Amino acid sequence: MDEALKTCAICGVEKPLSKFRKNRKTRKCMACESQRDKNRRKADYRAYMLEVARTRAKAVGRECSITLDDIVVPTHCPLLGIPLRLSGDRGHRPSLDRKDNAIDYVKGNVFVISQRANSLKGGLSVEQLAMFAHNLLAYIGKP
Repeated sequence: MDEALKTCAICGVEKPLSKFRKNRKTRKCMACESQRDKNRRKADYRAYMLEVARTRAKAVGRECSITLDDIVVPTHCPLLGIPLRLSGDRGHRPSLDRKDNAIDYVKGNVFVISQRANSLKGGLSVEQLAMFAHNLLAYIGKP
């Protein structure tokens, strides 16, 4: 049985529906969406991080009142000390994070760290992070 086809609004190529995102009423194929996202990230990574934060906050009904001025990208991750880069290892990419996950994306509660640090930090509270670090050091036998 042949798969239904759809024409991408960007490249104009007729492609199978499997080349378009499911559960989205989009007219762009995944390849064109991916290229558009790459171009946006390269053009202004801070604007990209702000857009992602606003989208994420809206999806879960949280506030996002930060502006581009609130997003300061350092040269190195303040938590791991690794250089922040847009290319190469994804763990070195800048990532907008909330200092306190119980508080929304508001001025003073956001900072830029590496994606690796953000993944490690996850959704843990400060208390949970302290307990994690204490227990990890005890477990591996370091003071």
